[in-house]
Amino acid sequence: MEDEQKLSRRERQIMEVVHRFGTATVREITDALPDPPTEDSIRAILRILERKGRLVRRETSGKLAYIPAETPDSARRSALKRVLDTFFGGSLDAAVATFLTDEEADLSPEELSRLAARIESARKEGVA
Repeated sequence: MEDEQKLSRRERQIMEVVHRFGTATVREITDALPDPPTEDSIRAILRILERKGRLVRRETSGKLAYIPAETPDSARRSALKRVLDTFFGGSLDAAVATFLTDEEADLSPEELSRLAARIESARKEGVA
């Protein structure tokens, strides 16, 4: 997906619903959205998301349904990159440091151990 094709708040909401469901109809999307617009408005946004390459339209059981054009894993990486770029100047270190020093994060000793193990594994594999 092209990062230049930013999504509006409503487009992001719709994409979140479709990713959560895997496949979603206009009715399912409408029912899942907070303060939803009309179904005609949802259809218009879905056409925009199709043009942007974010969704694919499929006919399922005689109904039109929409599926994400990218895998959930790819979507997670893209979303995380946008958060890192927006709030942490692209720095994963700054983001992790924020969570490690935030009392509200309330990381358990087990979570900290798992994080340390992942970092060590990445070092051994030459990723980090």
